[in-house]
Amino acid sequence: MFKEFFKNWTTTDLLTQAVNDSHEMFKMALEMFELTKSKCCIKIENDNIELGEDIKKKDYLLNHYDKSIRKKIYEHIILSEKENQELYTSFILFSIVGDIERLGDYTKNMFEVITSADLSDEKLNVDLKRMFENMGGLFTKTIKAYKASEVTVAKEINDEYFKFKTELDEIIEKLIIKNDHTSPAAYALFFRFLKRIGAHLMHISTSISNPIDQIGYYVD
Repeated sequence: MFKEFFKNWTTTDLLTQAVNDSHEMFKMALEMFELTKSKCCIKIENDNIELGEDIKKKDYLLNHYDKSIRKKIYEHIILSEKENQELYTSFILFSIVGDIERLGDYTKNMFEVITSADLSDEKLNVDLKRMFENMGGLFTKTIKAYKASEVTVAKEINDEYFKFKTELDEIIEKLIIKNDHTSPAAYALFFRFLKRIGAHLMHISTSISNPIDQIGYYVD
């Protein structure tokens, strides 16, 4: 269903611009995530990282894209004849862009934790690195599914996130109950932010795979 709407986007100039911008925006969000993952690994290894000026610049650009794309969608709806407004398509894009903007916010939040956290718990660092890798793979896969509007791949992403979510919940619960780790609050925030990033990726993938009233929900 979403694939048919994707075809419609190519025929409408403002929506075409908005979709192309959303691809660039998504790519930039991934760059932010990969940079944060890299900084986290450096912090774990030698506890010395530089200030995140690149993260701040990219977050600023993401916010600019968000406002610009929303403006183009509004203009498209206002300027188009009723039969050409493509409200369903516009709503889907509006929703996806909001998710991408939130991906940037949570990534920036993680970087802020990195700069001040004590990440010296070896066992938790193994889990943290693994979940960063898993979420990075899900990030890349979601971008590909979105650009090609691949429903089958989107459903795979939904399944993968559900598994990651369950594991992240278990790690967070152990942190809260046991509370004998170095800087437990910092680790809990990391895993919580990773979970939220996964949730927004799933929200995007369900925008491709699910009917409009089930966007954001896992359908078995």
